[in-house]
Amino acid sequence: MTLLVRLAILAIIFQISISVKAKGIAESTAQTCVACHGAHGVSVNSFWPNLAGQKKDYLVKQLHEFREATRKNLIMSPMAQTLSDKDIEDLASYFSEITK
Repeated sequence: MTLLVRLAILAIIFQISISVKAKGIAESTAQTCVACHGAHGVSVNSFWPNLAGQKKDYLVKQLHEFREATRKNLIMSPMAQTLSDKDIEDLASYFSEITK
């Protein structure tokens, strides 16, 4: 096997391991969301929206707006203020990839 092929394989394995790790972190962070938005982002209460299957860009926008207080909510605004940009990206990716 040539060096170039070996490097390509290592790069793919590395990317997969980063993706799996990020998903694990997002799943862990998402546990906070379960209380209102339900297991796997499917709410059992019509008062709170489903997060599962939402578009990633939409979720990112909403979380940023809650965090920056351009969209205000007594529950979501304080929760979002604890999230980093990376947390928001990870959560949005996690919930957007779930199928209901």
